[in-house]
Amino acid sequence: MRAALGALSGAGQVTNALSMGFSVVSTDAGHQMESDALVGGSMFGVDPQARVDYGYNAVGTVTPAAKTIVSRVYGRGPDKSYFLGCSNGGRQGVVAASRHATLFDGIVAGNPGIDLPKAAVQHAWDTQHFAAAAPLSASGRALIGQSFSNTDLALVANATVAACDALDVATDGMIDNPQACKTAFTPDTLQCTGAKHAGCLSGQQVNSLKAIFSGPKNSKGEALYADWPFDAGVGGAGWRFWKPGFSQTDVPDALIMTMGGAALPYIFTTPPVKVSSTGFQVLDHLLAYDFDRDAPKIFATDSIYTESAVSFMSPPPRGSQRIQECRRQNDRLPRQ
Repeated sequence: MRAALGALSGAGQVTNALSMGFSVVSTDAGHQMESDALVGGSMFGVDPQARVDYGYNAVGTVTPAAKTIVSRVYGRGPDKSYFLGCSNGGRQGVVAASRHATLFDGIVAGNPGIDLPKAAVQHAWDTQHFAAAAPLSASGRALIGQSFSNTDLALVANATVAACDALDVATDGMIDNPQACKTAFTPDTLQCTGAKHAGCLSGQQVNSLKAIFSGPKNSKGEALYADWPFDAGVGGAGWRFWKPGFSQTDVPDALIMTMGGAALPYIFTTPPVKVSSTGFQVLDHLLAYDFDRDAPKIFATDSIYTESAVSFMSPPPRGSQRIQECRRQNDRLPRQ
């Protein structure tokens, strides 16, 4: 759990809300990190209540308690209450805006991780396609971090800019018309006509990139998550950190295969699948993930896990009873 400091993200901030005199509260979202470094942050997913707490209930429970503490310490409640979060915290903010709208006067949802269960399905999809383009170790396992060299990714980035830079009318090294870029650039133009060399991509690399940027699909060709526009960022360290990783061994280090790899079986699958960090269990789960059989489990419920991952991680449906109640409460609030 982060210390209750009220960090102010972005814009080079060097202070925090606590040091500025505000009362601050943070929450561990109903669970703590287990000792296992790889899957320990996701093992709470076997507890149905912990799942709901992680999704939305922790914010709804902790915030009223924090306001009560403020009232008892200072003799009155807070004048204004704000929620601030980034990434999954940003998702919590978006969810809180609908599920707990009356608790806050404002919400800052930075880089919100919307549809995280579906994004986790993308992790498995990406892993499989990176593995398909990777050389093999002596033991026959994919060296996923070597599926694309830095030179390969720079080649894709430069070709994307060359094809798409001027689509927004300004030739400035930036791609600001990503929708048009989807048809203006394709990795097919970079495929080697002969042996692989530094100035081209192998046929399998081209196929893997096209699949990754098209987004995960089932055997019927139905989209399971969003597609992605090609962009110069594919050549940056950030993309490599998230996607194929830097590892030169058969032990992957990409974020989608470590943190994301454990979240998919434990938190976003119903019922949860217990994998261990021993050996290659997390990676093998991603590599064996079936997009017909397994992907629907992010929507599944059963007698123990009565709320699906997509449900507890998301705002409720627009017409839900909870939304309507929030609106009724909001209508009763005094107006200045």
